Amino acid sequence: MFKRSSIIFNSAFFIFFLAGCGQANFNSSPNLLPIEQLSNSVTEKFYDTAKKELWLAEIKARQWDISSELVKVEASLIDEKGRGNWTYYFKSPFKRNAFKVQNNMGLEVSGTFMGNDFSEFEWKIDSDKAVEIAKDNHGLNKFPIISMTLEDRFASLEWELRTYNGIFRIDARTGNLRKDK
Repeated sequence: MFKRSSIIFNSAFFIFFLAGCGQANFNSSPNLLPIEQLSNSVTEKFYDTAKKELWLAEIKARQWDISSELVKVEASLIDEKGRGNWTYYFKSPFKRNAFKVQNNMGLEVSGTFMGNDFSEFEWKIDSDKAVEIAKDNHGLNKFPIISMTLEDRFASLEWELRTYNGIFRIDARTGNLRKDK
């Protein structure tokens, strides 16, 4: 008798729970977007400029080593608003390997970098502004950008944009641009 009342109670509870969840329309098709709109909406929802995503990477890097310092930022397939899936590299004076952060996941990697460390305070020009400078003044018009890299090399903190229009180098402190053919 106890088992039977328990089954009835559980069944009634389950039916009540399902009724409270609302009704699903299984016959409707999902909203389909053209591929251009789909790729733009994915970029807008999940990716941002390099500097706006930096704080998440810094949290992971500080967990790896509290004295970690940023040495490189890079991404591939950047849109015309300077948004992409950014990868950040950190080094520490106390560790042999470097630390790579991408998609909020950290991984130790080989610690051989040509560039110097830099802080976000030295970095005045974000990826969106770098793309804007290259578009407005120097003919960047084909997207997506193949790759963007931010490094401090030879006493110059600069963005390197590899595009279908050539290579652009933009000083991340001043915004000055140099185009390589």
